Amino acid sequence: MNCKLNQVIVMVRWYYNHRIGYVYTYEEGRTLVANIFGGNCLCVFTQFYKDEKTGEDMEQFASFLADERHIKNCVKDGVKICPYTNTRSIKLNLYYKEAQILAKYFTMQGYKVTCYYKEPKK
Repeated sequence: MNCKLNQVIVMVRWYYNHRIGYVYTYEEGRTLVANIFGGNCLCVFTQFYKDEKTGEDMEQFASFLADERHIKNCVKDGVKICPYTNTRSIKLNLYYKEAQILAKYFTMQGYKVTCYYKEPKK
């Protein structure tokens, strides 16, 4: 993302038990599902895939949003906050407070957002 941020090196960490939601995209004739996880920042976008050569399950980091200020700067600069092109829809779990923030800005940028509420398994 080309947002104006201070030049800071950040180690982004996410938690698999903190799944905020999903991004549904359309690529090469098929629907792909990416994940939105919570972590030491507002959210992290990743997607799982199968490596064509080894057949192993892999995960690809796509992007992150540091905090609401980061999002506001992106919106002000006209940068889409969702890192995926051809985004069809976004599904967010409102159990997480981060999802409430994301829903506001995703809809502001014209994305189709569906919300649900589900407490995570303990």
